[in-house]
Parts: sequence; structure tokens; C-alpha cells
Amino acid sequence: MENHEALQVAIAGETREHAKRLGLSMSSVNKWQEPAVDFSDSGSYNPLDRIDTIVNTALDLNIPKEKALMPIYQLNHNHDLICFPMPQGGSHPVNQALIDTIKEFADTVQAVSKALQDGRIDKIEAKNIIDEANEALRAIGILIHSVKEAVK
Repeated sequence: MENHEALQVAIAGETREHAKRLGLSMSSVNKWQEPAVDFSDSGSYNPLDRIDTIVNTALDLNIPKEKALMPIYQLNHNHDLICFPMPQGGSHPVNQALIDTIKEFADTVQAVSKALQDGRIDKIEAKNIIDEANEALRAIGILIHSVKEAVK
């Protein structure tokens, strides 16, 4: 699916309401839903294209992938979703993926244990637990990918 198509699905014909809430013209929001590969297309550079450019620029500047993807992780966090990168250029050995998963799970358990020492979890502790648990979930996803790759 292309970025403009994803926006088209999300906007679902409600361009007027989206434009109103964004404080933009209906024309701008309509153009986001059209292809914009080159100057002959009628579409325009949309918010997903911009986020993609930010991530790719960060990667081109050798910012670690984990940090470059932070806008995507933040959107996932905002909407109670879980997102994790899959290994590129071959798979991680299953044993390394398992070690990483165990480490991330241990970090999660440690964050929970620390938070529960006084019998309650405050906002900062909750954030730490959630962050560590998300890292553990990403590690589990990579482990699953590695196991699938190992049997191919």
C-alpha cells in the first residue's frame, strides 16, 4: 500500500471533517490522498511521506535505526499498538535472538520489581515498565522472525 492510499483509507471519504480538524483546506487533504511520485501527478507531499523522509534522512545521517524510527514508535504508543523492526539482510541467529529476548524480559521484570518495592507504581515507573515491555515484545518479534528464517 502506498502512503497516499493509507491516508485515503483512514480519511474514508470524510475529507471535510479531517480538513476542519487539521485547520487545512479540503484541497490539501484531498491532494494527500492522490499519488505524488513526480510533478506530473496531482497529489502532494503528505504527512506519511514527511515522516518517511525524516526516518530516511536520520538513517542517512547514521542515526541508529532505533532512534530514527522513534516517530513511528511514538505513533504506535499513542494508539496502543506495538511496532518493532524486523532484522534486515539475513536473520539473526536464533540463539542470539533468544539471548536478546531473555535480556529484554529480564529488564522488564527488573523495572516492575523496582516499581513494586513501595507497593505502588507511579507515572515514571509505569513509563519505564511500558518502555521495557515494548522492547521485550520487539525482541520476541525478532526471535519469531529468526526461527522462521532458520527453517527455510
